[in-house]
Amino acid sequence: MDRRQGYRWVKAAGGRNPFAHKPRSDRYLSQEERLQIADLRLNGVGVRAIAKALGRAPSTISRELSRNAAAGGNYRPYSAEKQCRVRARRPKPRKLDRVELALQVELRLVRNWSPEQIRDDLIRSFPNRPEIHVSHETIY
Repeated sequence: MDRRQGYRWVKAAGGRNPFAHKPRSDRYLSQEERLQIADLRLNGVGVRAIAKALGRAPSTISRELSRNAAAGGNYRPYSAEKQCRVRARRPKPRKLDRVELALQVELRLVRNWSPEQIRDDLIRSFPNRPEIHVSHETIY
């Protein structure tokens, strides 16, 4: 692609980046909600009370706190937001791009095994190698 095409796109978009991030869905916690969680946690408010204040499920708040806690157990909202963006990036690497895993799956598919049987057998055959474990949805 020609560099001039990029300039044309920006010009057509009124000088803004035409591929700027679109706003995130309300399904995900926002930066403001993460800041509220941090403030409420510092004040000693419990998970259920935080969930009620934000209009979210307690499990969502609990998961957010456990996933994004620092070494001392403190919740860090800016780090949580950054990690959220990193985890959401697309495209993500595909598990079946690993040659060893693809060969193991293909070997079992040739035997007419179902994806569920393949998943279970891989877990049984390679219990200490999570990189070889794959869900049946991935195989489909």
